Amino acid sequence: MKRIDLWLLGLFFTVSGTAQTVLTAEQAVAELLQNNFEVRLAENSVELAGVNANKANVGLYPVVQMSGGINGDYGGARQSFQNGDQIEASANLQQLYNASIGMNYNLYQGGERQLSLDRLFEEVDRMELQKQLTIETQMTELLTRFYQAAEAAAQYRLQEELVVFSEERLERVETNLEYGRGSSLDVTNAEVDLQRDKANLINARMMRDQRLRQLLLFMGRTEEEVELQLDAEVEYGLVLGREDLLKEAMKRNLQLSLVDVDRALLSYEEQILEAQRKPTVSFNTDYGYTFQDFGQGAFFAQQRSNGVGAGINVSWNLYDGGRAKQQRQALEVQMQGNNLRKEQQELQIKSQLLNLYDNYQAALELNAVEKRSIEAAQEAFDRTREEYNLGRLGQIEFRQAQINLRNAQLAERQTAYNAKILELQIAQLAGLIRDERYYY
Repeated sequence: MKRIDLWLLGLFFTVSGTAQTVLTAEQAVAELLQNNFEVRLAENSVELAGVNANKANVGLYPVVQMSGGINGDYGGARQSFQNGDQIEASANLQQLYNASIGMNYNLYQGGERQLSLDRLFEEVDRMELQKQLTIETQMTELLTRFYQAAEAAAQYRLQEELVVFSEERLERVETNLEYGRGSSLDVTNAEVDLQRDKANLINARMMRDQRLRQLLLFMGRTEEEVELQLDAEVEYGLVLGREDLLKEAMKRNLQLSLVDVDRALLSYEEQILEAQRKPTVSFNTDYGYTFQDFGQGAFFAQQRSNGVGAGINVSWNLYDGGRAKQQRQALEVQMQGNNLRKEQQELQIKSQLLNLYDNYQAALELNAVEKRSIEAAQEAFDRTREEYNLGRLGQIEFRQAQINLRNAQLAERQTAYNAKILELQIAQLAGLIRDERYYY
């Protein structure tokens, strides 16, 4: 396993006591995948799509129904016969009991049900791709915040070193004044520079803490007190050239993959419309039982019946008022739009990738220049400090050497982290961001 290119040496949390935690880029990504709400919502969408993708949801199973009831009729009744006889009942109760169980099943529906099921499975794939895109987007944002926090920590440390130099300078001029080799103006100037450096240090600390808290909040962590220190050089994992990156992007970019899945879904919609033009054949069967009590005034006292019935029905929608034709026309327009989106996405990704790659190469070149600038500034500072300690140079030259060294160090850190963030953006466009080399 490669050494982690950047890590946070110390995170000190105060929660009923002080505990030391080491956070690496790998651990930050792991916590993101576990705690980030966007990722969890995307996982929930995948789960929901999986629940919906089943045979019961498209009618591939038979439907069985059972029904039953009791009815009563209370009242008077009079019946007259041809021979003049009459039957009369003043308080007659008639009762009817019925129950039935039946099954209905579509034997053939033009293949619409299977196509609908396949479309639901395609929807699961789309939700999975959407989840992966969410993960990649969140990872890129997380790692960008990670390196921004690290840059702020580096700036804070460099400002700390400048404060130390200024304190040494103030101490020296005060000593010189005591022995009569300096002036009170030298002390005043040194004090002014020290206070300015301390103010800059406070601002640098605020920026460091703010960026680190933003990082932790993005990870789903909300510790109150955090101290960050940086102790590693930035390393880069991008090994592919311009053309190879373009090829990878055309194959692995998830936004392009989503456009392809949308095309597949439209194709299923087209096939479903064609299936709906075919006849539907259904089979039904049922068993029924009926019992009726006619009461006192009826010719029959009781009646019972039961039996099994079955049948096959065929239906064919010969004309639907032009609705199917309109839907097919709408699908054709949607497919044309899908093709245009694919072309647009490809052009945008190529353009973005080429711009990022050129900026990345320029950032690496700038970083190399800034590293050489640090060497020159460090050498100049060492010589200036030596001459200053010997009394051959004044405070203005010493202060300028301090600032030149600090500025060179800050510029080197900025270009280093800028190149790393550009590398992350390139890796996301090319579909490579989940490769561990980009955050190790």
